Amino acid sequence: MEELKGKVEALGIKELLPTYLDPNLRPEELPTGVSIASVGSGYDFVTANIQRAMPMSAQLNLSKEYIANLKDAVREEKADSTLSNSLHLVSAGNNDIAISYYFTRLWLALGFAAYSDLLIDAASNFTKELPDATLTDVDVYGALFNLIQNPYKSGFQVVKTGCCHVQSAGIGVLCKLIPPHVSRYVFWDGAHLTERA
Repeated sequence: MEELKGKVEALGIKELLPTYLDPNLRPEELPTGVSIASVGSGYDFVTANIQRAMPMSAQLNLSKEYIANLKDAVREEKADSTLSNSLHLVSAGNNDIAISYYFTRLWLALGFAAYSDLLIDAASNFTKELPDATLTDVDVYGALFNLIQNPYKSGFQVVKTGCCHVQSAGIGVLCKLIPPHVSRYVFWDGAHLTERA
């Protein structure tokens, strides 16, 4: 969760957002937030299976467990107030397309429009589990496209390659050396943005 460090710290919450499954997580940390994210997951259960990640349904169950534990840690009214004034972020779909759709060659049997509809249905089912939530879609693609087309406007110098030059899978977990001047790059590797981007 290192990538969340600067963001949580910038909000004045705490230095690092702990993972909910950390066996050393203390009850007093619950009111200021936790991460239930599972790297590599998506709305499509196939994505989680391929990536050996926790499926969205399991993450949602952990979220419900977190809420129950938060209510045990503080008064129920305080827990309700904390939750209603909190940001709950779900970022999903890109792994489904990159991994389940292209990697498994599902595109040979199922057109993109049909697969997109499948993801929309999965996201809709996910949101039905959150009847009291206010949901907002964020157009990440448009912002990223603008950043790629006009990197200099935002102070970036390199957009065509990632700062972590990885030959095999194209993802930075295999990066042996962190290059200097990471802030000049839009991409960390072949799939992920730098923290600044």
